[in-house]
Amino acid sequence: MLEGLGVLGPLLERGLVSRTFQYRERRGGVVAELDLSVLAGDTPYPFRVQCEQGKLTPILRDHLVQAGGEVRFGAAVRTVEPEPGGVTVTTSAGERVRGG
Repeated sequence: MLEGLGVLGPLLERGLVSRTFQYRERRGGVVAELDLSVLAGDTPYPFRVQCEQGKLTPILRDHLVQAGGEVRFGAAVRTVEPEPGGVTVTTSAGERVRGG
């Protein structure tokens, strides 16, 4: 999904790529380890990527801004009105913003 948005490269640079997955018991012992390479025939990404929201959000925000979008923090959405080719959002402050 993130490849389709054009952010896979930055995600892989900042995230932690793991080619195995482990289940552990409380004392730290490994219960099972899964080798994700067995998925190589089913997906181009036979691994997990761990990326904290504090890293992912700036990646997505920067990509959106570079594409001509705008990000507003603290603007609660009151209504969303679908329109041909986009939507109009009304914020809790009464501001109307059109997006397409």
